[in-house]
Amino acid sequence: LAIAWFTRAEDRPRVQLLLSRDGGRSFSEPLLLDDDKPQGRVDLVFNDEGNAVVSWMGITGEEEATIFLAEVSADGRLLRRSPVTTTSPARSSGFPILKKWKGGYLLARTVVGENSTTISTALLKW
Repeated sequence: LAIAWFTRAEDRPRVQLLLSRDGGRSFSEPLLLDDDKPQGRVDLVFNDEGNAVVSWMGITGEEEATIFLAEVSADGRLLRRSPVTTTSPARSSGFPILKKWKGGYLLARTVVGENSTTISTALLKW
């Protein structure tokens, strides 16, 4: 079991992850995934190895946000973390959705244009 979330507690924005090996009776200490201008919009899936894969948005500019992925092993080790694409930081860009699919991850995000809004999907072999 895993729980990933965004918090701004104590005016410190961050994305964190909790893991449980006993079905939620107890949890690990929070694992910090990002404290460098995260915006939130967190999603979580498990891969075939049983590792948690977390996505979230971080502010990387006034007009741009970056979607990040992190993979954490069942024993709480951060295996990898990297940016995967950019998007708009506007509220209208919604929440990116992450799904395990065809040996990778399907990432769906809203692309907000000047005169249109579309849904973009990408298969990430990450």
